[in-house]
This record gives sequence, C-alpha cells and structure tokens, in this order.
Amino acid sequence: MPLSPSQLTRCWTEVLQLSKLAPGENVLILTSQNSDPRVVDAAARAAAALQARVVKLDIAPNWDTCEVGTDPTVVSGASPIDDDPMALAAMKAADLVIDTVFLLFTPGQRAVLESGTRMLLAYEPPEVLARVMPSADDRRRVLAARDAYAQGHRITVTSAAGTRLTASIGAYPITAEYGYVDSPGRWDHWPSGFVLTWPDEGESNGRVVLDRGDILLPMKDYVTEASSPACPTTARPKAWSCWRPATSSCRSRTTCRRPSPWRSNAAPSYASRADSMPSSWMPTCAASTTPTPMRCRTWAGACSPRPAGPRSACTTRPPP
Repeated sequence: MPLSPSQLTRCWTEVLQLSKLAPGENVLILTSQNSDPRVVDAAARAAAALQARVVKLDIAPNWDTCEVGTDPTVVSGASPIDDDPMALAAMKAADLVIDTVFLLFTPGQRAVLESGTRMLLAYEPPEVLARVMPSADDRRRVLAARDAYAQGHRITVTSAAGTRLTASIGAYPITAEYGYVDSPGRWDHWPSGFVLTWPDEGESNGRVVLDRGDILLPMKDYVTEASSPACPTTARPKAWSCWRPATSSCRSRTTCRRPSPWRSNAAPSYASRADSMPSSWMPTCAASTTPTPMRCRTWAGACSPRPAGPRSACTTRPPP
C-alpha cells in the first residue's frame, strides 16, 4: 500500500527518536543517483522537525564491475567516499549519518564510525520501511539473543527438509542489529532484527538442504524447484555455481560465480551476463527459437560444457 509523505515522515520521526536524535545535533543524509527521493525527503523533514541541523551530501553512484543488473546492494568493500577526504570530513563532523546509498564494509564507513558518528542505513522502499518499523522491544530481544550466543560455544541448525549442521562459535564477534542507532559509533540497518556470527574456521560439519520457499539472498529470490546441471562423466566438476533469476531464460539472464583464487570461501569474484561467461562453460540449454519463461531453478554444482546450437530455454535436470 503506497505511503503518503506525511506517513513516511512520521515513520522517520519515530526511528530518529529511537536513535536519540537531540535538538542541535548534526545530521548528514548521504544520497546518490540510486537513492529514493521519498526516503531522503521524509528523513530530512523528520530530522528538521526534531530541531536537528540537516545537510545532504550527494556522492557518485556505488556501482561495481561485478554488480548484477543495476543493484548496488551487491557491492561491498569499496565506495566512492573511501578516497574522498572532503566527504569523509563532513561525515565525521556529523552526529548521525543517514545512508540512502548502501555503503557496506568499506574503509570510509569504518573511519566514520570510529570517529563516533552513528550511521543508519535506510535503502528499502517506503512501503517496506513502514511495514517493519523497529521498536524498543526489538532491541531488547536482539540483545538477549546476542547474550545467549555469547555464552554458547556450539550451534546446531536443523530443518524439516534435512538440514543438520553443527559448528563451533566464539572466534568471531557477534553482530546485533535492531533497526536504529542509539549509541556513538553504532551502525545499523532499518529494517533489521537479528544476530549473526561466523563459525570458527574448520569447525563446521553437516549438510544444508535448500527447500522450496527458502530465500536465496544474493539473487533476491525464493527457491521454487531444485535442479542441477549435468557434469561430464569423465571430467572433474568445475568450481562454478550457476543460477537463473525467476521468469528468465538462460540466454537472457544467467549469472555465475566462482571462488576467489585467494580464499575458498570468499565472496563471488565474477558475475556477469551469460554472453560474458567463459566460453567453454555454460548451463545446458535446449534448442528452441523462443525463450521459455520458467520459475526459478536453483542450479548448484558445476556447469556442463556448452552444447552446440541455439541457446534459449533451460533444461531441467534432476539432482543426482
């Protein structure tokens, strides 16, 4: 349901009050080409109504050569502010930075937080922001979960689909996000409400099963039917994972990733359209003159060699 400007401003007022925005504090709203003007305007109005000083800083778009489509949320580790002393100085001078660009794990972001500035990311559409408003009770529950994790040393994850994974924890910090920033140097993301940590290196064992309805976060889609590409019976599978978004053909949108040569568990270092993939490795496709729209098939494993002839509709092969 669409939100009026006044409704969105009220949402922002509530979140900024939870973030302990005080009269006379400095608020910097970070914007770019991909920012939603409705979110920017409502944030500025709410902060001004709370008697804060508000400025906007527009920076270059946070695109990346490995992006999928035009989605900047797949970019992490670098941003246009990292080597911009003027932008960094302005952000460090603020008490609160509202990020509508989507900076994530960047050197500039860390430097701003270390200065004591708190940062709140708000990138989702207004209707989503209004539907998942944070609350003081969210904070209480998240911090209770964080404390429970901090006391544990081993975690077991199970599911009705057959997942059973055990891992040791404790070597890495615990992230706790509840949707607002109420202490100096805090970063959070509205909407949020979770804790997370990483397993200790080499201490994870078991099996993870993806079932229909599970979220595929990198593709921003849901699992609807599982399949896997065929591997040559005489060749070792290549280190590739391939998938297609919903309602697409493998010719028009196939995305692949491969592990970084430096770290086996690194983030994807390669992502592009099908036409730019390595020429010898493509998902198996049926010969057809018209692309056939299909619901999302999740392809995990290796890609089979590209067949000769036209490539359009993807073949579904049952997993071994």
